[in-house]
Amino acid sequence: MGLTPQTVGDRPICGRLDDQPWIAAILADHTEPDSLAALARMLQDACYLVLSFLSGARDSEIKHLKRGGLRTECDADGTPYRWKMHSLAFKAEDDPAGVPAVWSIGEPLPGPSQSWSSCSRPAPTSSSPALPTAQGSSARPSARC
Repeated sequence: MGLTPQTVGDRPICGRLDDQPWIAAILADHTEPDSLAALARMLQDACYLVLSFLSGARDSEIKHLKRGGLRTECDADGTPYRWKMHSLAFKAEDDPAGVPAVWSIGEPLPGPSQSWSSCSRPAPTSSSPALPTAQGSSARPSARC
């Protein structure tokens, strides 16, 4: 019988603050503040704030962001120069279901955009196919395409 909530895994905590692990352990008990569920919610909240502030997209537009909704345009050398976020727009539109829209976003936003879409949609399982990624998008932001 343990005295602390069960940890999610036995992997070491590699992130450091002042040469100390940033967290003692990531816990499985969803009621604990250091649980995987609580940390995932905090990541989702942080991504939402960054996306809404820096993209200009509205609440409903960010909530409709899906996996593959980030596209990167590259020059002939493969260097990214423009990032676009694809979602649905609702303001001043006749269709209550929204219409496809594109936001040009700055370079700092691809990380939060991809994290938000990963956190806000269920991960694919063996019984449900993965959502296709948009052509030209990458799994994570990089200096090259």
